[in-house]
Amino acid sequence: MEEKDKEENIKSGFALRKWIWGLVVFIIVVPFILFILLQIPVVQKWSVDRLTSYFSNKMKTKVEIDKIDLSIWRGLELDGFYVEDQSGDTLIYSEHLEVGFQKSLFSVFSKELSLDDVRLVNGHVNVVKRKNESRSNVEILLASFGSVAGEKEDDSPTDPYILDLKIVHLKNVHYRIEDENLGRKQSYQIAEGIIEFDELDLENGNVAIKRVFLDRPDIIISRNKQEVIVVNGITGEIDTVLVASAIDSSMMFITIDELEILEATFKRFDERTSRNGEYPNSFDVADMELTDLNLKFTDLRYSNDFDISLEVKYLTVEDQRGFSINEMSVDTLMINSRGIDLKNFKLQTNNTEINNDLSFTYNDFSDFRNLANRIFFKVNFDEAKIGIGDLTYFIKDLNKNKFFINNKGRQIVLDGKYYGRLNKLSGRNVKLYFNRDLQLEGSFDSRNISDGDNALFNVKVERLTTNVDFLEELIPGFKTPNNFEKIGDFNFLGRFDGYFKDFVAFGSLNTELGRA
Repeated sequence: MEEKDKEENIKSGFALRKWIWGLVVFIIVVPFILFILLQIPVVQKWSVDRLTSYFSNKMKTKVEIDKIDLSIWRGLELDGFYVEDQSGDTLIYSEHLEVGFQKSLFSVFSKELSLDDVRLVNGHVNVVKRKNESRSNVEILLASFGSVAGEKEDDSPTDPYILDLKIVHLKNVHYRIEDENLGRKQSYQIAEGIIEFDELDLENGNVAIKRVFLDRPDIIISRNKQEVIVVNGITGEIDTVLVASAIDSSMMFITIDELEILEATFKRFDERTSRNGEYPNSFDVADMELTDLNLKFTDLRYSNDFDISLEVKYLTVEDQRGFSINEMSVDTLMINSRGIDLKNFKLQTNNTEINNDLSFTYNDFSDFRNLANRIFFKVNFDEAKIGIGDLTYFIKDLNKNKFFINNKGRQIVLDGKYYGRLNKLSGRNVKLYFNRDLQLEGSFDSRNISDGDNALFNVKVERLTTNVDFLEELIPGFKTPNNFEKIGDFNFLGRFDGYFKDFVAFGSLNTELGRA
């Protein structure tokens, strides 16, 4: 009996070892055989056909892949990837996509995807929300794909995937967004680009980018006057960032060590708010075309609540109305929802040269729509040269004032402290030089500068040197009695209070004819 039991135990142990050995062989050998088979072109083609057929049926649209080359350890190469939307138009196309793995593809089973080098060549994405549709073609596609399984969503928390990405190379990539209900189109195209990551932790909201290089990006944003189409009570715009709902933006922290943009173009036109006919020679945020935009900044830090700081190494740009920035740099630029600070701000245009600190405060960004009355600024000028034409270009209301219209080709040299809103501007210890024809030193308060004849000034003059001929040329409608022509150059010390055409002056006056 004992010998029989012993024999049965031996047989059971042998069977168990045989089963374990078979399991090991299955786990190791079968994946290896599958990997070898996937390297055979015929097998790859068969796999691609089955894969595209599967996704085409799932998403009820056309999916094509010309060629796929997958290595579990090296990475993936995908050629001729094409997806149509439900209307038969191109949704996604990629001529060549190459993804290199830092770790083998088996790391996916531990919810980790480590990518080394991602290359996208001739990629196109077209996101469209068609007329009378409440969802974009991407949202419709994803919904149809997700609904096939018929499974209920599991709201229980799951461990997030860990994504590690080192570098992305882009060549001729085009991203287009259109909302036919709003009459809005957006186009983002780039000739070449490189993005190098130090950290990509979307779960905790930390993104550290070492370098961004964009060559010849082209951005076009337009919106027409059509009446907004309401669908199911919804007028919302396309959610262009599909992962936004998964990321808590209040916890985002983004750093970029260096960003460089070369030969960019930017066009924006909004038929609803464009003022092109009213002020054809002034800056219009609703009708702008920027060309030859070159930019480099370093040490960008972005945190929640739109707090941004960076150093601008250089910026140059031209626009369709002839304005150009020939040189601009900022040692420290800080922006948040309530203000902008620029430390050691350097600016050179065809008519302006500034090298000072500047600060702007506001209630929110919408205040820039009424810059003359809403934006409070403070600056200490040190022989800054300001082109009057540049002022009228950016501050549209100044085009109503004949003084600024008649003197667009002139330049003012400024010293001293200036603060307030444009239409409630004050200056202390100021020096103002208008070529050699006017030198003014003192302090002032003002109201309604942009309102022409209603502009009010209260000026304490410590020194004013000018002549009557220049004042009559400078100030529209300013006339003096005929005998004043004999005064010539004069110096004044005292006060001016009033309007351009109606003011009171008292103090001491020294002229070529004597003192008064």
